[in-house]
Amino acid sequence: MTKFKFWNEVCKYGAIIGLVMSVAFVIEQSLMLSGWFSTMGLVWVLAAVVYIVLLYRFAKRRREQYGQEQGFPFGHGLGFILALILALAMIKGVVEYLYRSVFIGYSEYIDRYTSALIRFAEEGKFPASMEGVFAEMLKTIQEAPEPSIQATVGASIWGNLIVGLHPGACTPAFRSSIRRVRERWMLRSTYRSSFLSITRRSPCRSWSNGSIAWLAARVCLTR
Repeated sequence: MTKFKFWNEVCKYGAIIGLVMSVAFVIEQSLMLSGWFSTMGLVWVLAAVVYIVLLYRFAKRRREQYGQEQGFPFGHGLGFILALILALAMIKGVVEYLYRSVFIGYSEYIDRYTSALIRFAEEGKFPASMEGVFAEMLKTIQEAPEPSIQATVGASIWGNLIVGLHPGACTPAFRSSIRRVRERWMLRSTYRSSFLSITRRSPCRSWSNGSIAWLAARVCLTR
């Protein structure tokens, strides 16, 4: 597999997931600013499921390009998933910044956000014991400086790594790598046992046989 094909697939698949997650982000924010927090939560959960499914599907598609004998190395699988997450997170981070700071305007965004939170609290959806925490949260939101595009993209990368990297360990890339490591370990143990069995029978007479067994083990383990 060439580096060109690797990065071509990263860009293609990253763009697909990034655009899907960007659309989901815009829907979530629109619902939130309208005060539909419960519906926004459902959309977020649905988007997270779609995100993991797409990540799994594209990693599996990458895995299928490798033959059974060649296998899918652990480092390659990890690198592909990390590169994919970074690509999609950068796209989503740029969309987040444009939505908040350009399309709506950061000041108006904060005003609409805090107004939606206040309406949510006035409907009795915050317990009385949380009033102090709620007031402090509103103050923090209103006083927070506008994040730069670099900070927004960085936060997107970090968030997507947290959501995507752990489920990514369940993708075929990682399962194949773990299975291959386990098979190599079992093969090592088998040949080591065979070597010891041969040499214990007659240490002098079976030196050549033991050497052959040891060389066979080394050849298999370095494939």
